[in-house]
Amino acid sequence: MRALLLLLVALLATPLSLAQTDPTVVTGRVIDGAGMPLPLVNVALVGTIDGTATDDAGRFDFGTRQQGDATLGASLIGFEPVEVPVTLVPGDTVRVDFRMRETLVTLGEVSIEGSAFRAGDAPTATLSALEVVTTPGAAADVYRALQAFPGVTMVDEGSGLFVRGGDVGETAILLDGAVLQHPYRYESATGGIFGTIPPFFLKDTYFSAGGFSARHGDALSGVVALETLDEPQQSSVTLNAGLAGAALGVNARLLDGKLGVRFSGNRSATGLLMAVNRLDTDFEETPGAYDTNLSVAYRYRPSGVVKFFSYRTENRVGARTPQPSFDGVYRATEENLLNVLRWQDVFGDWFLQGSLSATTFTSASSLGNLDLATDDTVLGGRFDAERSVTEKLRVATGAEVRRFAGRFRGAIPTESDVLDPDAATTSIDERANAVRTGGYALAEAQLSRRLFANVGLRTDYHTEAQQAVLDPRAALRLQLTEDAHLHVAGGRYSQFPSPEQFDSNSGGSADLGAQQAVHLIAGGEYQRKHLRLRVEGYWKQYDNLLVRVPDANSEFGTRWANDGTGLARGIDVFAQYGAFLRTRFNGWLSYSLLRSERTQTRWQGDTATLDDGPAPFDVTHHLTAVGKVRMWRFLTVGTTLRLATGRPHTPILDAQQAAPMSTGGGYFLPVEGPVGSERLPTFSRVDFSASWYQPFGNGHGATFYVSLANALGQRNVLGYDYSADYATRTARRSDYDRFVYAGVTLELVRR
Repeated sequence: MRALLLLLVALLATPLSLAQTDPTVVTGRVIDGAGMPLPLVNVALVGTIDGTATDDAGRFDFGTRQQGDATLGASLIGFEPVEVPVTLVPGDTVRVDFRMRETLVTLGEVSIEGSAFRAGDAPTATLSALEVVTTPGAAADVYRALQAFPGVTMVDEGSGLFVRGGDVGETAILLDGAVLQHPYRYESATGGIFGTIPPFFLKDTYFSAGGFSARHGDALSGVVALETLDEPQQSSVTLNAGLAGAALGVNARLLDGKLGVRFSGNRSATGLLMAVNRLDTDFEETPGAYDTNLSVAYRYRPSGVVKFFSYRTENRVGARTPQPSFDGVYRATEENLLNVLRWQDVFGDWFLQGSLSATTFTSASSLGNLDLATDDTVLGGRFDAERSVTEKLRVATGAEVRRFAGRFRGAIPTESDVLDPDAATTSIDERANAVRTGGYALAEAQLSRRLFANVGLRTDYHTEAQQAVLDPRAALRLQLTEDAHLHVAGGRYSQFPSPEQFDSNSGGSADLGAQQAVHLIAGGEYQRKHLRLRVEGYWKQYDNLLVRVPDANSEFGTRWANDGTGLARGIDVFAQYGAFLRTRFNGWLSYSLLRSERTQTRWQGDTATLDDGPAPFDVTHHLTAVGKVRMWRFLTVGTTLRLATGRPHTPILDAQQAAPMSTGGGYFLPVEGPVGSERLPTFSRVDFSASWYQPFGNGHGATFYVSLANALGQRNVLGYDYSADYATRTARRSDYDRFVYAGVTLELVRR
């Protein structure tokens, strides 16, 4: 690692001795046909990546080291693009004013699917990287920020994405086309505490809560597709220090902007943070982690770029975890390494892109008699091609393959609820291997002046299931006006079991197939300037869901089977105004109404039955309000309010004493009531944040920030803990009343 840092520092020094000529300043203003200023217009030198977006007054200003004759272009959805020739002389200022005419919406400007949001640094982005790090309560985490969007339920204080009544595992997360097998840090049944990818490495995030096109498969509920940044536009060094650790970031712009390197190293040491917030006594070993991220991008021609992205994380924690049968310390370590090679280019009428990826993950966890180690490796490849056949027809096709190889070994409790170190265990040493291949074809067409369609077909095959699925999907969009549209979408979605669920040695079954869901979505949207309003209703029918069913021949008494069904329906509302740093105020309001049912396993002592009831993550009402105000030029304050109905809870009505030979002691097994027949209390939380940016020197700056999570000290009930005989229960509440965090980021820029 030290050698890598020295290499990056050397690379950073390289451009400091190159291109000593002064840049050309390109400035001007963009107005519409009526003479009104146009904000958020993309103004750039054609064939280069030099450019910017106009401000609220329609003005733009950027520097470039390009020289000689060039073409300056301006583009904005809903307006005809404009290009003018310019001559660039080092040290000069070139002024160009544009007048843009409105035009009809065309196929290339329309997204024809349901429930989709884009988040990135583009002018039309819903959630930029700056929005992520400045959203109170998001903790600079992409997934936590997405929890503030409609259709996503926040079930605890982690970052898991539960989409429209679905489990966290029903949302696929991709990075540069590669599926992230382990997208969370400190993994748990509800996802994890944080995501693994820093927001400032991302240029675009696509999120869909349903009705997504045939491009994406093996996901029942949602898709998050992350795209990493291309080569940096300037060289810089960023230093960050806070209560939870420190970080170093380096951006190096090389070879006249064709080659660039990004690197970051982060070391989390939460001892000080826990002590400040009086949480240090809750951990035998406070959470600690480090991660390194490396991105190399080479633009070998204006349309072609090759990117390599690599990250490595290591996390460890030791926390006291009370259980009915045992009050002990849960210890866990994780190591996660991902490498992705991405390529994209244009050849003739075709836009082509592909990726190769390799992921390795190791973990070890222990609690009482549970002692489990996991190792898995995932290799993947993907290729996509698309072209416009005519101005009104675009086609796309693609294929992907993923190979999973894993090993699971250690000891697990024979009785799932009995974790006493003296209780009986079952030894396991399993290897799981599986290959999934998939492909798709779709067509997007402009059927009339206002009507657009997307029709696609996807197929996937899984070697362990020995099953191929065929999923048709379609969407329509009716453009009512330039600012408003209606849309409908629907189709079938399939997801295969994880490889280890096929192994009978751990309660799995070789006779498993794909889980399926049918989506029907209808909604409308209005967007103009800084205002965006969206309403959407959905209906999602599940079939062949995996559930644990009784099996007398299994050592565990149950096995996995495709015997579950489910239904989720609801309404999502989203209202957004402004953009961070572009308007004095910006924020959004998100509301979700959800009703869902699902087949679940109901334990009654040492026997199990299937029961239908509210889905475990059926949060009926979920309201999130985010607001940020720029008080003065460099001071921004913000708040996030979350209010949600308590999620369903299955009560324990009685207990059954287990046979000594079954568990090795006089333990009790729970007798559960009807699944989901109770609900936790209402969840509420208010977070505040403030940041102050202080520029200095030639483009350098320092940002001071402070946040207060759970400002009102609400101790939300996240579940219940039971006594050893299950006779009494106590509420398991939030880990903290209030949580303070503070730090400073220093950015040094080479212009």
